Amino acid sequence: MAPFAVVVLMYKVDASFPIALLTVAGSVGQIIMPHIYRILLDDFHWSGVFIILAGIALQGFPCGILIHYSKDVVDRSGENNVTSAIFDRKLCMDRVVWLYLLNIILIVSTANFEMWFLVDQMSSLGYTYVFGTALISVIGFANLVGRLLGSIVKLKTKSFPAVYNMLYTCPVLAVGHSLFILLQTLDKWMYVACAVHGFAFGLMNVFLPVIMYEFVDNENFQQAVSFLNMAYGVGNLLSNYVGGSLRDLYGDYDLTYEVGIVVSILVTLGLIIIACIMRKRERAKLCLIHQHVLLSSQYKSID
Repeated sequence: MAPFAVVVLMYKVDASFPIALLTVAGSVGQIIMPHIYRILLDDFHWSGVFIILAGIALQGFPCGILIHYSKDVVDRSGENNVTSAIFDRKLCMDRVVWLYLLNIILIVSTANFEMWFLVDQMSSLGYTYVFGTALISVIGFANLVGRLLGSIVKLKTKSFPAVYNMLYTCPVLAVGHSLFILLQTLDKWMYVACAVHGFAFGLMNVFLPVIMYEFVDNENFQQAVSFLNMAYGVGNLLSNYVGGSLRDLYGDYDLTYEVGIVVSILVTLGLIIIACIMRKRERAKLCLIHQHVLLSSQYKSID
């Protein structure tokens, strides 16, 4: 959440592109970390790996200190439009925000199936763990490409609402889930499935926080991001539980990916509803602005 807060402090007018670009860093780690995990496991086993990972996580502490003491340098205007309230009543009462959070929980809980279970799926089919790890890296690289392209799309189309971009991203995720079912016994074609899914996954991770930013703008974005992170956490928790339970019940991951296909379609429909509501709100806002301009012009003409 801290990087998003810093972006909001730095970019007062339109932070949608910096927020999109900020999501790129996570995909770099997804490419590198599976190989690091495998190397560490060979040398240090599980206990040593967790100690090393704890040390890596602690590197975020000095970064947080640096961000905290740099806020006066970042915000030189002395103005801070970001509300300090823990919960904004208007944000909490907005039904569109809660509908959006529900869609995030659904799409995150299913889009992560491949990252959680692909290595186990491949090993159950007779492939090696090294092959499964390589496939995860392909997803990570495609994820990076998707995030970079999504950031460029947002840069070039700043006035185009990000929710519309999700209307094609979710169907591509559904295609990716289906490819993992159809191509799972064709080792070379599995790279294609990983590329498709990883690309859509990258686009999704770019547009989801941008959509939330476009809902609330700078003023309540920190509170909105806390809701966003909560939805991501719930989705990740459900992902491994639902996927693993279905695997234990039916012996393979076909039904798991089929659930992902259905959820992707349902989320697309939910986002269409959200897009229609937001468009209606934007039209009402423009009408109010137009009326205000007309009244101001009438008063000036009288003077």
